[in-house]
Amino acid sequence: MLPIQRFSGTVLAEVVRRQPSSPARTNFAWQVAVGPALARSTTVSLDDGVLTVRATDARWGSEVARARDVVLARLQNLLGADAVRSIRVERPASRQKTSKFERAEDLPTGPADGGIPRRRQD
Repeated sequence: MLPIQRFSGTVLAEVVRRQPSSPARTNFAWQVAVGPALARSTTVSLDDGVLTVRATDARWGSEVARARDVVLARLQNLLGADAVRSIRVERPASRQKTSKFERAEDLPTGPADGGIPRRRQD
């Protein structure tokens, strides 16, 4: 007997694959593959087997790039191995943070420096 998670995933993949290729089908598969939070923070388009992912924020783009292999496998399961061959991530340029601390050695290290130990966040 198959676990329900495998059964439902298999059925969903069969239903999705039977649909005609369209932006709506691609968006649906993307939402299933990455989850709602990442899907809300990105837009996707599929052209000639290349899924282009446009992230609203550089951090979300980094998440997609980091998980690219897992996401590609999920999309290939949903849409078919030939439908998506690769993922291209477009990230917006990182915004320059303004801070009075320019170098790691400028960060406060204790009460005498006016703060508690902190790590610099880029």
